[in-house]
Amino acid sequence: MQGTYLQKWLSKGLDGVKRKKGGPMKAALKNASVATVAVMLIGSFMAGCASMPIVEPTAQEAAAARQYKKTVAIVGLSESGSSIEGVGQLVLGRIEHLLVGRFNLVERGNMNAILAEKGITGPVDVTNAPEVGKILGADYLVFAGVSASIAGPRLGSSRSRKGGDKFFGYLWDEYCCESEVSLKIVEVASGAIIYSDAKKGLSTSQSNQENFKEEGLFEKAYRRRSTATQILRIAGALGKLSNEYSMMVSQSIEQAVNGFTYDMKNKFAQSGEILQILSEQDVMINIGSAFGIRNGDTLIVWAEGAPIQDPRTNLVTVPKTQRGTLKVIQVNSGLTCIARGSKNTISQLRVGDKVSTH
Repeated sequence: MQGTYLQKWLSKGLDGVKRKKGGPMKAALKNASVATVAVMLIGSFMAGCASMPIVEPTAQEAAAARQYKKTVAIVGLSESGSSIEGVGQLVLGRIEHLLVGRFNLVERGNMNAILAEKGITGPVDVTNAPEVGKILGADYLVFAGVSASIAGPRLGSSRSRKGGDKFFGYLWDEYCCESEVSLKIVEVASGAIIYSDAKKGLSTSQSNQENFKEEGLFEKAYRRRSTATQILRIAGALGKLSNEYSMMVSQSIEQAVNGFTYDMKNKFAQSGEILQILSEQDVMINIGSAFGIRNGDTLIVWAEGAPIQDPRTNLVTVPKTQRGTLKVIQVNSGLTCIARGSKNTISQLRVGDKVSTH
């Protein structure tokens, strides 16, 4: 995945000046190098930051919310083939942040000991997921994978004339990190894969910028930097990378994991009900930060119809009709939030009406 995209990135170039075929830019791209860091993770995003501070749930609130949420276990971590140690832990932390609040998380520190007591010491996969999930008391098992690549340097240049004959020229090196994080969730009760997708992240970094006010010096520096052999050197561990590269890798991975936020809200919706009508536009709802609710989240109010039984399967369904949407304006606690809607929507609502994130 990364190789194809990054090769296109290298071949595209940043040159802001039209040049003849076979010119210095072609030589610069030919000499650019690609350093690929492959990292494989098996286990389980950083939620989007709200503009207001997040109200963390108290221990009592978190305990009260547990009974209303599903439990997930992130099963395993592998960095085989990676030339940068520690990237797997970075991704794992991001994914834990994605899941916390929406689910109860099985403590990873105790997971291996619990499984070892039951004689399970090998890798966890889809085939033994039901058995492992029951042992861990989990409703879902989460698997993930991540790959990250760094390409560069690619020579970028720009030149222009302003105020008549005034020349301005710029040269710089640019690096690009592309990452892809995949996420797979298995339902323990059925052993079925209920969610599987991959998201990409991209981050760039610039360095070694030179500014020129004389066109001749600009052209000379351009030829020199175009033909020079440039090699990207990567340390053996993430902590040893320069701050420039470490930040670029971190931002790319974070962007990829953030891509799952919408899916998690839709696939694994949190639900509650209206506790109180506060004003013509505001209501209080009994879900808060302990359920992963954040300022700015959209909530849907539903009207439930009479239960209907399917004569063929004997399954009973309760039809729902959307009555309106609300926006969370304040998370009061782990268990409550205040949401705002139009006057028309609020006028139709009653205490006890059902609300969900999807």
